[in-house]
Amino acid sequence: MSIWPSIERSRERLREEHGTITKSGAAPISVALAFPNVYKVGMAGLGFQIIYRLLNSREDTLCERVFYPDERDLSLFASSGRLFTMESERPVANFTLLAFSLSFEMDIPRLLRMLMMSGLPLRASDRGPEHPLVMVGGPVVTFNPEPLAEFIDFCLVGEAEEALPEIMDIISDEASSDLLCREDLFYRLAGVGGVYVPSLYEVGYDDAGRVADVVASNGAPQRVRRRWTANLDAYPGSSTVISPDAEFPNTWLVEISRGCGRRCRFCMAGHCYLPPRRRSKETVLAAVRQGLQLIDRIGLVGAAVSDYPGIDDLSWELTSMGAKLSVASLRVDTLGPGLLRSLAAGRSHTLTVAPEAGSERLRRIINKRITEEHIMNGVRMAAEAGFHRLKFYFIIGLPGEREEDIRAIVDLVLSAREAAPGLRLELSVAPFVPKPFTPFQWSAMAKIARLEKHATLLRTLLRKYGSMDISVESPRWSAVQGIMARGDRRLAPVLASVAAEGDSISVWRRSMKQAGLSYDFYLYRIREEEEVFPWDHLDIGLEKAHLRQSYNEALAEY
Repeated sequence: MSIWPSIERSRERLREEHGTITKSGAAPISVALAFPNVYKVGMAGLGFQIIYRLLNSREDTLCERVFYPDERDLSLFASSGRLFTMESERPVANFTLLAFSLSFEMDIPRLLRMLMMSGLPLRASDRGPEHPLVMVGGPVVTFNPEPLAEFIDFCLVGEAEEALPEIMDIISDEASSDLLCREDLFYRLAGVGGVYVPSLYEVGYDDAGRVADVVASNGAPQRVRRRWTANLDAYPGSSTVISPDAEFPNTWLVEISRGCGRRCRFCMAGHCYLPPRRRSKETVLAAVRQGLQLIDRIGLVGAAVSDYPGIDDLSWELTSMGAKLSVASLRVDTLGPGLLRSLAAGRSHTLTVAPEAGSERLRRIINKRITEEHIMNGVRMAAEAGFHRLKFYFIIGLPGEREEDIRAIVDLVLSAREAAPGLRLELSVAPFVPKPFTPFQWSAMAKIARLEKHATLLRTLLRKYGSMDISVESPRWSAVQGIMARGDRRLAPVLASVAAEGDSISVWRRSMKQAGLSYDFYLYRIREEEEVFPWDHLDIGLEKAHLRQSYNEALAEY
């Protein structure tokens, strides 16, 4: 089957982009920068774009992008082994380095399929000098790379700005030699702060299937310390490419801050990027001016945009420069009328806020320190600023949740409708998934039947009050996410089967059973206080004892 239709679609996207980086001539190092989801999603990732720019800033490196094929193109690549990059249409298998940016656990099977579509052996032990090195970075592997341990050569734990040049220097040095010895290369890479080479670590298990120990070999560090960037102003923090076909179409993204100090107990992002850092106002203004030369739509990026000091004045200054602002979501307790007026002036019609839980009791348990008064003030300000829709994010299945907490969601939503009757309300509801390096890493996940019961109750109660848009993520797929989030290396045959046979619930269940693994073990048990986790040999700057103390404080609120 010809892949020509996909090539034509890729060329059309390139014609519509602005900022595409192309290099003439050959470079010693070639990198296929891969996002294991479709173009639309991948091009919305500012981190992905920043890495694209950083790699291409090196004279010795050519970096091109590759994405998971669109649904209509999947069959073209299923057995072709010819997955190609956008810029040169060169097969991925011909690059020096295949570097994945992995932001979501649910993209792990797609990552493995991209290896297969490229004609590469799935497991790292089956690949040789003739194959690209396979690297992974991003939040997922910063917290727990173990499910991918058998498939990747190495990963970056933490942020890329300072570590990536060190990695590329070693690869460039090794590639310039006549004979590339992968073992020597891996030993050298393991000496770079933040680089984890799974093949240099042996994992032991006890009789119950829990991790007993992780032992480093051949001089690799016993604990891999996360890399983080202290001075954000020293590195680019805005879009490289703008595209009409991205999730945020024709939008120039500007990072104004990174990390969040709120320490919500469920939040992986709130712990992954500590300590919180901000770009200076001058740096933000310069980045926005650069973007305004191309487009007037500016997206402000940060874990807590409304927490940025002086955000009301900054947003109004950006609006005065001609920027039409947008943001992903906002904290209602730091929300000000100035920012809201700026967003509304930029034709942002939907305001998104995340109470997470309906009751203040449950918000205390998860350390989401906002009150109903904060929420209602935000609702009223949104209506006064001219917003048309208000979108709420809620989580069901949180530790300590009771049926009354589901009813509290309904009460909160009805109070919001009463406070601003002109706003159309939308609800996005997701099951709680325990994540590594959060206080809830010891928690059991709520069982699928209970999640479905609470989702049904929520829909039934809200249906009484007329039209309201409600979307609920699948509890069955949230369980799959939970398995990968806290999984270990024994998931390798499961993931290989899912990649080969198709990502369906039935394949997951059958493959888990064939591997002698159970949902109960990975999802539905409370971890023991002193249990060794699959990710304990990573050091992301959080003391396990402090996380446990926070968990115990949550238990006391039950």
